[in-house]
Amino acid sequence: MSLHRLRKADTAPAVGRDIDAWCTRCKMDLGHVITAMAGESVVQVRCHTCGSVHRYKDPAAADRAARERVARASGAGGRRAASAAAARPNAHRIRYEKLMAEKDRSAASRYHPTISPKSGDLVDHARFGYGVVDHVDGGKARIVFEDEERTLIVDR
Repeated sequence: MSLHRLRKADTAPAVGRDIDAWCTRCKMDLGHVITAMAGESVVQVRCHTCGSVHRYKDPAAADRAARERVARASGAGGRRAASAAAARPNAHRIRYEKLMAEKDRSAASRYHPTISPKSGDLVDHARFGYGVVDHVDGGKARIVFEDEERTLIVDR
């Protein structure tokens, strides 16, 4: 493989890889490392410059997000969002409730990138709430939270 040619799979976002994002503390587009993903989308990043951990904000989508906030404030997007949530299947919710029925919340481990969870462990995340570890593989853990499954970094 040539130094200047990367396969598409080598450039796709993944937990632990670098990405450019808008830093909410530095107020600039800077290099970040991906700390959490939900499916194929980046959810959370850590800034290389200031070290803050925050939601991923795509620098190219800043204008689009501002337009959407204006539309929501005027009431245009509210009905569409409510109908989309009502149409969403409940299969994930049912799975989450079954997994949580077997767990004691007082025994949950507080999530931090340095923890070493095993499949089936209960994790308490500051932003996402309680989740059950579904799969651990090479510094990444697939965790089932109430709203969706997320891939988070572990063993760092």
